[in-house]
Amino acid sequence: MKWTGLNDLRESYLKFFESKGHLRMASAPLVPQGDNSVLLINAGMTPLKKYFQGIEEPPRHRVTTCQKCIRTPDIDNVGKTARHGTYFEMLGNFSFGDYFKHEATAWAWEYLTKVLEIPEDRLWVTIYEEDDEAGDIWANEVGVPRDRIIKLGKADNFWEHGSGPCGPCSEIHFDRGEKYGPFVSFEQAGECDRIIEIWNLVFTQFDNDGKGNYTQLATKNIDTGMGLERLACVMQDVDNLFEVDTIQNIMKKICSVAGVNYHDDPTTDVSIRVITDHIRSTTFMVGDGIRPSNEGRGYVLRRLLRRAARHGRMLGVNRPFLYEICDTVINENLTAYPELDEKREYIKKVIKTEEESFAKTVDKGMQILGEFIKELSADDTHRPILSGENLFKLHDTYGFPIDLTREILQEKNIGIDEERFFELMNEQKAKARSNQAFKGGWDEATANALSGLTTTFVGYKSLTADSKTAQILDSLNIPEVDGMLFDLGVSSPQLDETWRGFSYMHDAPLDMRMDSEDSLSAYEVVNTWPEDRLNRILWDYGEERYARRITNAILAARATKPIESTLELVDIIKSAMPAAALREKQHPAKRTFQAIRIAVNDELGAISTMMETAPDKLRVGGRLCVISFHSLEDRIVKTAIAARENGCTCPREAPVCTCGFVQTLKSVKRKPILPSEEEIKTNPRSRSAKLRVAERV
Repeated sequence: MKWTGLNDLRESYLKFFESKGHLRMASAPLVPQGDNSVLLINAGMTPLKKYFQGIEEPPRHRVTTCQKCIRTPDIDNVGKTARHGTYFEMLGNFSFGDYFKHEATAWAWEYLTKVLEIPEDRLWVTIYEEDDEAGDIWANEVGVPRDRIIKLGKADNFWEHGSGPCGPCSEIHFDRGEKYGPFVSFEQAGECDRIIEIWNLVFTQFDNDGKGNYTQLATKNIDTGMGLERLACVMQDVDNLFEVDTIQNIMKKICSVAGVNYHDDPTTDVSIRVITDHIRSTTFMVGDGIRPSNEGRGYVLRRLLRRAARHGRMLGVNRPFLYEICDTVINENLTAYPELDEKREYIKKVIKTEEESFAKTVDKGMQILGEFIKELSADDTHRPILSGENLFKLHDTYGFPIDLTREILQEKNIGIDEERFFELMNEQKAKARSNQAFKGGWDEATANALSGLTTTFVGYKSLTADSKTAQILDSLNIPEVDGMLFDLGVSSPQLDETWRGFSYMHDAPLDMRMDSEDSLSAYEVVNTWPEDRLNRILWDYGEERYARRITNAILAARATKPIESTLELVDIIKSAMPAAALREKQHPAKRTFQAIRIAVNDELGAISTMMETAPDKLRVGGRLCVISFHSLEDRIVKTAIAARENGCTCPREAPVCTCGFVQTLKSVKRKPILPSEEEIKTNPRSRSAKLRVAERV
């Protein structure tokens, strides 16, 4: 066996199985297509479940892939060890009712021992204890000695991941040699990491309904998986994934930016590993259309970025820098994922914006948390516990996320009173609901069902979640609907409630929060955001041609004292605009207020999340209708519909689709529906409205 780079290994594997009659399919996006059972693609076979279950006919009955995957249940251990990671690639070869155990085992052995030239005496095989058939194939046909075939129970050699296809499996293990410890037994060598599993061959025979019931599949299938990074560790004779060639290059870039060296200090090493892993995950997540948000997969992305940003500060990098590392991640993966280059600037922009947003939160939160830690350290009679009240204060007043607080305190052996924290959170939500009771329209039962809804992130444990749209329907026991109508942006009732600070016609505190529980308000945006960021949202979100003038006027005003009210801000905006602009029909503050509101509420991120999840709750033939009032909103809606309607990435000349795309929407009209002149006369606020309609297929 000789040293082989990660990118070469990926290509070698796929070419080998192409030679065995397999169709090479591109990696599916990290966002599941038409599958609500997982939040993110977490295994090589996940995008192919529909073929295993017989729901759809595969493009070919032999398929091979290298699939991008994200797993976050062990996120707290990422960085602390060199074994854990959130992003990885899974090599796989699959049979949908074609070949079975004989071919799968023979080809696996051939690839490892003939193509990669791994010595046979460094390989071990495990099988499910009840699968004598597999044992006989390995011994009698492949030629593996019986004493190198180990029988294990269901916990080790029966593959299942939630509901769906499953079955007994056979694993191939590699002996890394004496430098990892003595060999006393297979079990002992596994415990000291001398022997590691590199390939899992799943003999898919059953369908698990998720409740412990197993039924025979109509056809027997093969699902195999081999971690690309782990295989690279074997072929490069390195200890862990962070020492693999392409990942090493990312680490070197991080060390260069931070001015540190890997292996100089254990604490520094943890931070370097965290940033390395998380920037790999987030680059691919953003590239696949995920945006930071406060729920679902958007929150996974936000959590990873914020954790990485915090560790950057621990290395002394007190500025946005993660977006710079994206270039290295993209360059190291261009061979397999050339589309990353096309999305390079977009990916960097999304990540940089999130870094900037988090900067103020983390600085203020860390200051307050530091004070709490000092107070707790004074009491050394027992393990200190941060109170639920202080946890709530950090979260509610300073926008400091509880998961970050938990991680920081764990490092200092300080506990937290989470029970009391969630009590206070529920009290706050109950108070907010009582202040915003339903005012007619729905019956009491429906109102009660909706009033208690929350959107809770569960991705680190179950990787399943629903949007608020799905929660509303589930609470009413409605699995699917015939139609949905989304009216985006601020509503007339919200504009008319002057105390909320949306209106530039009435004086009120600078707020603009659609959810009063959110930490970010217009006050923070106007008074604390840096010049370049403030100017950018006015230009991008408000399409304000006098953005620079208005930004400079805001900076000058807030240097004297904080800007506290809506009309105070209106006067500042007017002072910055030329006389001709003040004579226009449109109010001079409209565009600026729109921009700040969009930024405060992450409206574009919310629209993206809605467009990802809502269509899956439509029954076939049902229609999705979205009214937008801003060009950026309309662009997101248009792009999302197009991705579900015609997201196939295969070349036009390809005889069959190989990328795995399945159409789920079709546009009812190619162009948006605009308001008539008559409607604009009776409802001037409809002037900029655009209605797009798509049908579920």
